[in-house]
Amino acid sequence: SAKIELIELLKSADITFEQLTITANDMTVDYNGEPVVFNASASAEVELKVEYGVAGAEGIEWTTSAPSKAGEYQVRITFMGSLQYDYAVATAKLTINKIKATVSDEDVVIDATTRVVTVAEGVIASTDEEFVEGFEVLTGDEIAYGTTIYFKRAADDNHEESEVMSITFNRPAQPDSSSTSTAPETSSSG
Repeated sequence: SAKIELIELLKSADITFEQLTITANDMTVDYNGEPVVFNASASAEVELKVEYGVAGAEGIEWTTSAPSKAGEYQVRITFMGSLQYDYAVATAKLTINKIKATVSDEDVVIDATTRVVTVAEGVIASTDEEFVEGFEVLTGDEIAYGTTIYFKRAADDNHEESEVMSITFNRPAQPDSSSTSTAPETSSSG
């Protein structure tokens, strides 16, 4: 570029440039779905270019877009130089940690009357605590009284697997003279 050529020309003219110090410490944050902007500073008020490197098919691929996914990123902070300050570069590492996935009340819908269980996308449910067989919807004919259903959210690129939750379908209490409900009782843990 013309700016770099000018700086090189000025260097050859035996002009002394001040050294600029870029401070860039490794940074670690937990995943939150938002882009993580790397914090760097310089010893003078200058514009720094921050680039994030990800291993690609042909080596490190650099971008100025801040990453938002869990992983480790190389960071390169560059000052291109000016009439006062010399070119400077610093490197650091940005780590975005995975977080533990969760299963919320909204992720599991239980109709105790019809004994139908529906789970949200990404939630695994099974009558087997080892999750050998999973399902998304289990109908009343398949849920016998006394059956325990286990729920968890699987790990993905940004999350670790959630804790396992469970619910047991119990036979409804026999109605007494003050109650007319026929819905089965459920109990849950998690």
